[in-house]
Amino acid sequence: MSYGNSMNELQPFGCYDDILFYLSRTKPIAVRKSTHSRNGGRIPLAERRYVDRYWCRKVNGDVEMFCDSNIKPTLIWSPQNRITITSDMWYDWRSAEFLSSILYGQGDTPTFYTKSGKIYWYNGDGNAYLLPRGQDYEIGKDGATFVPVKPVQEYKHVMRKKRMAEIRSMFKPFFQYMEAVLAVDPEFGRSYENVKYYDVEEFENLLRNPTDDPSIMKEMLVKCTTEASRQHLSAEWKTSSLGGYHTYKGTCIGFKQAKEQFEKILKVFYFNEVFEYVPIEIGKEVHDANAKYGYSKWNRISGKR
Repeated sequence: MSYGNSMNELQPFGCYDDILFYLSRTKPIAVRKSTHSRNGGRIPLAERRYVDRYWCRKVNGDVEMFCDSNIKPTLIWSPQNRITITSDMWYDWRSAEFLSSILYGQGDTPTFYTKSGKIYWYNGDGNAYLLPRGQDYEIGKDGATFVPVKPVQEYKHVMRKKRMAEIRSMFKPFFQYMEAVLAVDPEFGRSYENVKYYDVEEFENLLRNPTDDPSIMKEMLVKCTTEASRQHLSAEWKTSSLGGYHTYKGTCIGFKQAKEQFEKILKVFYFNEVFEYVPIEIGKEVHDANAKYGYSKWNRISGKR
């Protein structure tokens, strides 16, 4: 049986009393001094053969529950029916599936799921609550329903369209040059695939102070079409939004790809001018497609990333 299917055997709980009843009927794994088994004393949450993966223990009244961790619990359930999902939880689909299997509400089945690299919690009230990465998250009960103690406010990077249009207009001669050259030679970049290094500071200066000099614009076009140049720029800017080493599509071919790549460069370089940080209604899923542009050395507001 796979580890994923083993979660089908997990015991669900609707309240602390359910846990006490379960503990009263479930024997811990026997301690065998001769084998020094690390599972000795653990109370299994699924079939006993999976006790090394899913287990619990009672500590000063609280019940700590573990998933794939032998050190710290994934969640802690208190006698006051307060549940703490700990910051030590693995932030992935397995943790989401484990939490969905453990928490059971009368009339509602809370569901934890992953989306866009996040874990959300749908508890049946029509909202999707974010579980923050690296922070404890507390859940209480309102009657028979699980509810968040303090829902997390999410934000989204929204483009300042007027400012982005102003920045694009600064590069109008370059876009015209790019379109003209690639109309004649759509595989322009392939002639420069062996370029290994270029002066990034010089390129940054051109991004601040655009030029209409054809010879300089030619060098700029090389930098935003060739794969080697994009790799070098990504490393220098500490960003993966221009394409990581395993996500490149190769050298850009044609005007559409080259223009798209150059606009990504502008979004990273001018990130704090182009995007504003806007709060989103709590309970709504947020897919922040623009956040990736902020993960670079140019984002001065690191606390909001």
